[in-house]
Amino acid sequence: MTLRKILVVALLGVVALVGPGLLPARLGGTYPSGDRPVPDTVAALALFQSRVERDANAINLTVLAQLYARRSRETGNVEELASAETAVRAALAQKPNYGPAMLTLASVLAGQHRFDEALTTAHRAQQLDPRLGALGLVGDVLVATGDYEGAREAYSHLAGTPGSPGLAARMAHLYELEGDLEKAIRQTERAAAAGLDQGAVGEEAAWFQVRLGDLNFTVGKFGESDRRYRAALELLPGYWPALAGRGKVSTARGDFDRAVQFYELAAAVVPRPEVMVALGDIYSINGELRRARDSYATVEIISQLSPGVYDRNLALYEADHGDPEAALALAESGLEERRDVYGYDTLAWAFYRLARYGDARRAMDRALSLGTRDPQLLFHSGAIWLALGDNRSAITDLEAALELNPHFHPRYAEEAREMLALARSFD
Repeated sequence: MTLRKILVVALLGVVALVGPGLLPARLGGTYPSGDRPVPDTVAALALFQSRVERDANAINLTVLAQLYARRSRETGNVEELASAETAVRAALAQKPNYGPAMLTLASVLAGQHRFDEALTTAHRAQQLDPRLGALGLVGDVLVATGDYEGAREAYSHLAGTPGSPGLAARMAHLYELEGDLEKAIRQTERAAAAGLDQGAVGEEAAWFQVRLGDLNFTVGKFGESDRRYRAALELLPGYWPALAGRGKVSTARGDFDRAVQFYELAAAVVPRPEVMVALGDIYSINGELRRARDSYATVEIISQLSPGVYDRNLALYEADHGDPEAALALAESGLEERRDVYGYDTLAWAFYRLARYGDARRAMDRALSLGTRDPQLLFHSGAIWLALGDNRSAITDLEAALELNPHFHPRYAEEAREMLALARSFD
């Protein structure tokens, strides 16, 4: 890659100001054209590391932080965010009112799930320079913490940018949470095309293909889902969420050998908890119990290395494979800062595993309060209804889960069918 291209790639980081799990500022769309370069983040990082050694000014430090953050998104390695934070705080030590650095810090804090700090910092960035669009990140943090009305209000102030893929993607995510999956897919497709038209490349574009893959998987469209994951890998070879996505589709199709291959490739990039649990589940189904135990054990190790970031993953793991009391403690702790749909679902499932079905039902009602149509949430809800003896409600939710995607999970989908048959026999 030429020096000029490296500089272009590095400077793209100025507008890509979001951490993992939140919406990127620039988004990509459908299959790439052959002349679209894949940003070489490693080369750009090396360039700006050397620049900072020679001249540690606020601009160089901020771009370096943004490159660390992008590398974290590409690899899934949250440790890169610690380096990003160090760099951007050094920039702010020099220029406390430098808006791009303030917004970069807010993004990094959000990626570390330090949401209260991220929200305060994003508001500060908005005050320093409203042109940066920090209200988009404000809205993203509010979605992550369950303040959906606040998020919608923040996004409404971005409405002056019609056709913006970032705004369209954020609204699509709200539609998804509200249960309008068809509208979420259409909106995401439009945003994806707009992103490509605006020149999105690499992780920015690949991320969006993964979103389309995930949405299509939710509604059981495995062919389209896999096509989107493959598109993401064309845009960014080795992109771990796309590899994991292809593993998920292969599992749904019953091709466990191929699923293991994809999940192992994803784990080789970064052994994230969701990947290791998926691998463990497939090994368990195949009767490879030692390999399953090794995969599950990795989940606990990774979660302990990055406390706070993976607590929800660890809570669900403990509920299904470990200690339900530990799952409950993690779920309750997580809700202190993140009162969102999936936080209440995690709490409900921990209560269910402890046979505290009344508490589970109350938490599950909160989880479904927006009308979210997620097969796993609906399965959890149906299981809780069945445990409470409400067979009609159990049938409704279990049928809805299996209608959306009859192979939504390698273990839960079969359990859902067994529970549905049991509920029907009692009804």
